[in-house]
Amino acid sequence: MDESGSMSGLEEAVTTGCNEFIYSFAEDPDAKIWLAWFDHSPGQDRTRFKVRGETAAGVKHLAPGDYSPRGTTPLNDAIADTVAALDAAADDDENVFLAIITDGYENASEHSTESIRRLLSAREEKGWGILFLGANQNAAETAAEFGLVKPGRAFNFDASDEKVRTSMKNVSDVAKMRLAKDAGVAGRELYDEEIAAVHERRGGRIDEDE
Repeated sequence: MDESGSMSGLEEAVTTGCNEFIYSFAEDPDAKIWLAWFDHSPGQDRTRFKVRGETAAGVKHLAPGDYSPRGTTPLNDAIADTVAALDAAADDDENVFLAIITDGYENASEHSTESIRRLLSAREEKGWGILFLGANQNAAETAAEFGLVKPGRAFNFDASDEKVRTSMKNVSDVAKMRLAKDAGVAGRELYDEEIAAVHERRGGRIDEDE
Protein backbone atom coordinates (compact mmCIF):
# COMPACT_ATOMS: atom_id res chain seq x y z
CA MET A 1 0.00 0.00 0.00
CA ASP A 2 1.32 3.40 -1.12
CA GLU A 3 2.04 5.71 1.84
CA SER A 4 3.41 8.59 -0.23
CA GLY A 5 2.30 12.15 0.34
CA SER A 6 -0.43 12.14 -2.28
CA MET A 7 -2.42 9.67 -0.13
CA SER A 8 -2.76 12.29 2.61
CA GLY A 9 -6.33 12.62 3.86
CA LEU A 10 -7.10 8.94 3.31
CA GLU A 11 -5.69 7.65 6.59
CA GLU A 12 -9.02 6.42 7.96
CA ALA A 13 -10.15 4.94 4.65
CA VAL A 14 -6.90 3.03 4.12
CA THR A 15 -6.70 1.60 7.62
CA THR A 16 -10.40 0.73 7.69
CA GLY A 17 -10.13 -0.89 4.26
CA CYS A 18 -7.05 -2.87 5.27
CA ASN A 19 -8.73 -4.02 8.48
CA GLU A 20 -11.75 -5.22 6.52
CA PHE A 21 -9.50 -7.01 4.02
CA ILE A 22 -7.52 -8.73 6.77
CA TYR A 23 -10.49 -9.79 8.87
CA SER A 24 -12.33 -11.16 5.86
CA PHE A 25 -9.86 -14.06 6.26
CA ALA A 26 -10.41 -14.44 10.01
CA GLU A 27 -12.08 -17.83 9.68
CA ASP A 28 -9.26 -19.28 7.57
CA PRO A 29 -6.49 -20.51 9.91
CA ASP A 30 -4.25 -21.31 6.93
CA ALA A 31 -4.27 -17.79 5.46
CA LYS A 32 -1.16 -15.79 6.31
CA ILE A 33 -1.40 -12.03 6.03
CA TRP A 34 1.39 -9.68 4.94
CA LEU A 35 0.94 -5.92 4.79
CA ALA A 36 3.48 -3.26 3.85
CA TRP A 37 3.40 0.51 3.47
CA PHE A 38 5.89 2.19 1.14
CA ASP A 39 7.28 5.63 0.38
CA HIS A 40 10.66 7.33 0.13
CA SER A 41 11.43 9.61 3.09
CA PRO A 42 14.87 10.52 4.45
CA GLY A 43 15.89 8.31 7.35
CA GLN A 44 13.02 5.84 6.85
CA ASP A 45 12.91 2.36 5.37
CA ARG A 46 11.24 2.55 1.96
CA THR A 47 9.12 -0.55 2.65
CA ARG A 48 7.68 -1.04 6.13
CA PHE A 49 5.95 -4.28 7.01
CA LYS A 50 3.04 -3.75 9.38
CA VAL A 51 2.04 -7.43 9.33
CA ARG A 52 4.41 -10.34 8.68
CA GLY A 53 2.80 -13.68 7.96
CA GLU A 54 0.25 -13.66 10.77
CA THR A 55 -3.14 -15.32 10.74
CA ALA A 56 -5.88 -12.75 10.26
CA ALA A 57 -7.37 -13.39 13.69
CA GLY A 58 -4.04 -12.48 15.31
CA VAL A 59 -3.46 -9.18 13.50
CA LYS A 60 -3.69 -6.08 15.64
CA HIS A 61 -6.43 -3.67 14.54
CA LEU A 62 -4.98 -0.81 12.48
CA ALA A 63 -5.80 2.78 13.44
CA PRO A 64 -5.52 5.91 11.26
CA GLY A 65 -2.38 6.86 13.20
CA ASP A 66 -0.66 3.73 11.88
CA TYR A 67 -0.67 5.19 8.38
CA SER A 68 1.08 8.53 7.79
CA PRO A 69 1.37 9.56 4.11
CA ARG A 70 4.56 11.43 3.24
CA GLY A 71 7.43 11.27 0.77
CA THR A 72 7.69 10.11 -2.81
CA THR A 73 6.81 6.84 -4.58
CA PRO A 74 9.46 4.07 -4.81
CA LEU A 75 6.96 1.70 -6.40
CA ASN A 76 9.55 -0.55 -8.07
CA ASP A 77 11.62 -0.89 -4.91
CA ALA A 78 8.56 -1.66 -2.80
CA ILE A 79 7.51 -4.43 -5.17
CA ALA A 80 11.01 -5.91 -5.09
CA ASP A 81 11.16 -5.74 -1.27
CA THR A 82 7.76 -7.35 -0.85
CA VAL A 83 8.43 -10.13 -3.35
CA ALA A 84 11.72 -10.89 -1.60
CA ALA A 85 9.94 -11.17 1.75
CA LEU A 86 7.27 -13.46 0.32
CA ASP A 87 9.86 -15.57 -1.49
CA ALA A 88 11.63 -16.17 1.81
CA ALA A 89 8.42 -17.02 3.68
CA ALA A 90 6.30 -19.06 1.25
CA ASP A 91 6.79 -22.73 0.49
CA ASP A 92 6.88 -23.74 -3.17
CA ASP A 93 3.44 -25.34 -2.95
CA GLU A 94 1.75 -22.39 -1.24
CA ASN A 95 -0.71 -20.13 -3.00
CA VAL A 96 0.43 -16.50 -2.98
CA PHE A 97 -1.72 -13.47 -3.82
CA LEU A 98 -0.06 -10.05 -4.11
CA ALA A 99 -2.05 -6.80 -4.39
CA ILE A 100 -0.11 -3.64 -5.30
CA ILE A 101 -2.00 -0.42 -4.52
CA THR A 102 -0.82 3.07 -5.48
CA ASP A 103 -2.22 6.45 -6.44
CA GLY A 104 0.89 7.60 -8.25
CA TYR A 105 3.65 6.68 -10.64
CA GLU A 106 7.11 5.38 -9.85
CA ASN A 107 9.44 8.29 -9.08
CA ALA A 108 12.01 7.24 -6.48
CA SER A 109 13.37 3.70 -7.04
CA GLU A 110 16.74 2.05 -7.51
CA HIS A 111 15.18 -0.95 -9.29
CA SER A 112 14.35 -0.53 -12.97
CA THR A 113 10.88 -1.21 -14.34
CA GLU A 114 12.38 -3.91 -16.57
CA SER A 115 13.78 -5.73 -13.54
CA ILE A 116 10.33 -5.65 -11.91
CA ARG A 117 8.78 -6.95 -15.12
CA ARG A 118 11.11 -9.96 -14.98
CA LEU A 119 10.45 -10.44 -11.27
CA LEU A 120 6.67 -10.42 -11.52
CA SER A 121 6.56 -12.47 -14.72
CA ALA A 122 8.56 -15.19 -13.00
CA ARG A 123 6.20 -15.19 -10.02
CA GLU A 124 3.14 -15.41 -12.27
CA GLU A 125 4.74 -18.41 -13.96
CA LYS A 126 5.20 -19.89 -10.51
CA GLY A 127 1.48 -19.54 -9.85
CA TRP A 128 1.16 -16.32 -7.89
CA GLY A 129 -1.94 -14.21 -8.28
CA ILE A 130 -0.91 -10.58 -8.81
CA LEU A 131 -3.27 -7.61 -8.91
CA PHE A 132 -2.34 -3.97 -9.61
CA LEU A 133 -4.64 -1.17 -8.42
CA GLY A 134 -3.89 2.33 -9.66
CA ALA A 135 -5.50 5.73 -9.11
CA ASN A 136 -4.72 8.93 -11.04
CA GLN A 137 -3.35 6.90 -13.93
CA ASN A 138 -4.27 4.30 -16.51
CA ALA A 139 -3.79 1.23 -14.33
CA ALA A 140 -3.69 -1.17 -17.27
CA GLU A 141 -0.88 0.77 -18.96
CA THR A 142 1.16 0.93 -15.76
CA ALA A 143 0.62 -2.77 -15.05
CA ALA A 144 1.62 -3.65 -18.60
CA GLU A 145 5.01 -2.04 -17.98
CA PHE A 146 5.41 -4.65 -15.23
CA GLY A 147 4.41 -7.46 -17.59
CA LEU A 148 0.90 -7.77 -16.12
CA VAL A 149 -0.95 -7.79 -19.42
CA LYS A 150 -3.69 -10.40 -19.09
CA PRO A 151 -7.27 -9.10 -18.59
CA GLY A 152 -8.03 -8.61 -14.93
CA ARG A 153 -4.47 -7.98 -13.75
CA ALA A 154 -5.10 -4.26 -13.30
CA PHE A 155 -8.01 -2.18 -12.03
CA ASN A 156 -8.58 1.55 -11.61
CA PHE A 157 -9.89 3.17 -8.43
CA ASP A 158 -10.59 6.69 -7.25
CA ALA A 159 -8.49 7.89 -4.31
CA SER A 160 -11.40 8.94 -2.10
CA ASP A 161 -12.59 7.66 1.28
CA GLU A 162 -15.54 5.67 -0.02
CA LYS A 163 -13.78 4.33 -3.11
CA VAL A 164 -10.69 3.16 -1.21
CA ARG A 165 -12.79 1.22 1.30
CA THR A 166 -14.90 -0.34 -1.45
CA SER A 167 -11.77 -1.23 -3.43
CA MET A 168 -10.25 -3.06 -0.48
CA LYS A 169 -13.45 -5.03 0.04
CA ASN A 170 -13.45 -6.07 -3.59
CA VAL A 171 -9.74 -6.96 -3.51
CA SER A 172 -10.48 -9.45 -0.74
CA ASP A 173 -13.06 -11.08 -3.00
CA VAL A 174 -10.51 -11.35 -5.82
CA ALA A 175 -7.91 -12.77 -3.44
CA LYS A 176 -10.33 -15.43 -2.25
CA MET A 177 -11.17 -16.26 -5.86
CA ARG A 178 -7.49 -16.93 -6.61
CA LEU A 179 -6.65 -18.69 -3.36
CA ALA A 180 -9.60 -21.05 -3.73
CA LYS A 181 -7.77 -22.63 -6.68
CA ASP A 182 -4.53 -24.58 -6.74
CA ALA A 183 -1.33 -22.87 -7.83
CA GLY A 184 -0.86 -25.16 -10.82
CA VAL A 185 -1.62 -24.52 -14.47
CA ALA A 186 -5.26 -25.63 -14.25
CA GLY A 187 -5.91 -23.35 -11.28
CA ARG A 188 -4.25 -20.40 -13.00
CA GLU A 189 -6.25 -20.90 -16.18
CA LEU A 190 -9.53 -21.07 -14.28
CA TYR A 191 -8.67 -17.93 -12.34
CA ASP A 192 -7.70 -16.15 -15.58
CA GLU A 193 -11.15 -16.85 -17.02
CA GLU A 194 -12.96 -15.69 -13.90
CA ILE A 195 -10.98 -12.50 -13.29
CA ALA A 196 -11.20 -11.54 -16.98
CA ALA A 197 -14.99 -11.79 -16.71
CA VAL A 198 -14.95 -9.67 -13.54
CA HIS A 199 -12.76 -7.07 -15.26
CA GLU A 200 -15.09 -6.83 -18.24
CA ARG A 201 -18.21 -6.69 -16.08
CA ARG A 202 -16.75 -3.91 -13.94
CA GLY A 203 -15.37 -1.92 -16.85
CA GLY A 204 -11.88 -2.13 -15.39
CA ARG A 205 -12.86 -0.53 -12.07
CA ILE A 206 -12.71 -2.08 -8.62
CA ASP A 207 -14.07 0.80 -6.55
CA GLU A 208 -17.80 0.23 -7.02
CA ASP A 209 -20.21 -2.27 -5.51
CA GLU A 210 -21.95 -4.57 -7.93
